[in-house]
Amino acid sequence: MKLAAKRAALVLGSTLLSLALAEAVLSWTGAGEPILRDVDPALGWAPIPGAEGWHTREGRAHVRITEHGFRGVDVPPGPHRGVLRVAILGDSYTEAKQVALEEAWFTHAERALDGCAGPAEVLSFGVSGYGTAQELLLLRERVWAWQPDVVLVAFLTGNDVSDNHPALRISGDPAPTFRLERGALVLDDSFRESAWYRERAERGFWRSLQRRSRLLRLVGGVGRTPRARSRGELGLSDEIYAPPATVAWEE
Repeated sequence: MKLAAKRAALVLGSTLLSLALAEAVLSWTGAGEPILRDVDPALGWAPIPGAEGWHTREGRAHVRITEHGFRGVDVPPGPHRGVLRVAILGDSYTEAKQVALEEAWFTHAERALDGCAGPAEVLSFGVSGYGTAQELLLLRERVWAWQPDVVLVAFLTGNDVSDNHPALRISGDPAPTFRLERGALVLDDSFRESAWYRERAERGFWRSLQRRSRLLRLVGGVGRTPRARSRGELGLSDEIYAPPATVAWEE
């Protein structure tokens, strides 16, 4: 009995040591993309407040999400005086995880405004994969809390139109959309019923562990590049420039 217990303890100790060494090696090499976003019941997905790590796809930069859930300088919501506050809505081009924060285009825009219009704050609320439907929801739900003087939408013709229709989304990830009924926008949040959303929402504890372990992220396939359903440049669609070919494009 004692011998069996010793063997079990030895196996357990060896396993834990091996896992710790593997985690240390992965940390040293920088392997394993960080998990910087998770599902969101209102927006489909959103950045995780406080998440950070090295983003190495299409570039290399250290990315930190503020406590309010966006990339950039942590500016608290609320009123502001004597400062021109600009809020920018957009997708991956505006989130700009591929470059260092000081090289992101919204940082350059803030410097330019500072030099010609007095004190200015340019806040990026960009989230990779968002279309204008999600950006409108984000504006309504959160961005107005910062009381911006100006709101800019960084619109990408390559996929921002198609991202607003579930049948045309290039990424394939379900998201909230709007449909036009009698001249009014009606929200369609049926994405919450999709297997994609429910699986991730129900695996909250496992996702939390993956955020803390590079080994679990590699085993779980986190960071693999999804297949885009597009022709031409990866992730973009040229059909925006052609006459509507399907009912979905007409809508």
